[in-house]
Amino acid sequence: MRLVIPVLLIAVVLSGCSCEPDTPKYDGAEVIYEVKGTAMAASITMTNNTGGTEQISRVYLPWSIYYDEFHTDFLYISAQNKMDVGTITTNIYYNGVLVKSSTSKGSHVISTSSFRK
Repeated sequence: MRLVIPVLLIAVVLSGCSCEPDTPKYDGAEVIYEVKGTAMAASITMTNNTGGTEQISRVYLPWSIYYDEFHTDFLYISAQNKMDVGTITTNIYYNGVLVKSSTSKGSHVISTSSFRK
């Protein structure tokens, strides 16, 4: 009988704990990053759907990426014009709504948009 009580106590304590590591939770958010303008090419830095930072050294415009699940509260995209002339615009769409937009004009300029949901 002495062993039964400690074993039951341990079982009760363990049943109330979550032993899985914390994982980001999906909140139903859809995110679209968009880069467009009169510039032909850009380099991009952005927060990805798990909260990490990604860089793409060269994309041709217009360019966009769609995430049907976004597991972080901070959305960020920055694009640098790779041309000597032109405009560059960064847009963030959150659940279908344009929530942030920025435009820059000129040689190798940078456009940055960010949004905290």
